[in-house]
Amino acid sequence: MLRFSPIKQPKLSNYFALRIKSKNTGAFIYKMFDRKGKLVGEMTAFPETIYDSNRQFSPNADSYRSFYIKNLIAIERNKGVGKAFINIAKKESIRNFCFGNLHVISSARFDKNNPPHIFYRKMGFKFNQYSKVTEKYIDECIKNHTQIKKGKYPIDIPMYIEKDVDLSGKLLSTFYKLKIKFPYLF
Repeated sequence: MLRFSPIKQPKLSNYFALRIKSKNTGAFIYKMFDRKGKLVGEMTAFPETIYDSNRQFSPNADSYRSFYIKNLIAIERNKGVGKAFINIAKKESIRNFCFGNLHVISSARFDKNNPPHIFYRKMGFKFNQYSKVTEKYIDECIKNHTQIKKGKYPIDIPMYIEKDVDLSGKLLSTFYKLKIKFPYLF
């Protein structure tokens, strides 16, 4: 008779990501593959300090650290690739001293028929204070399960997830001490 329950095999993800740091720009390029080794998507992102006195992103700070998603491409949509990339970005935001803050310019330039605004909104991104009408329209589209109509939205929309803007600088100091103590975590 067993005293302990048998060890369960951990559930493996359907996708695996490779992170490459660009030597020229310092940005991270993430390539995602399925279990067969087929490329299913790519994301370019990097940590930066936002200096934003107009509050284009955060309504709470003029300058703060955030992880910028420059582009996110899913070769096949509605397969969970985009969601997996956003989860990676959230973890990388912590790892790169951005404290969970993310920002993106959601753009309809590459797909005018199916812009990514609804996707980012479903993933928890917020609209800035200047886009309240667009926010209401996008939320209605999500609620009614309808597609966004051409001409009803701006082509580029700044969106963000704000966890902690660290106005005092204490959090950054704490993270730096942790990085020195546990370098393999970062």
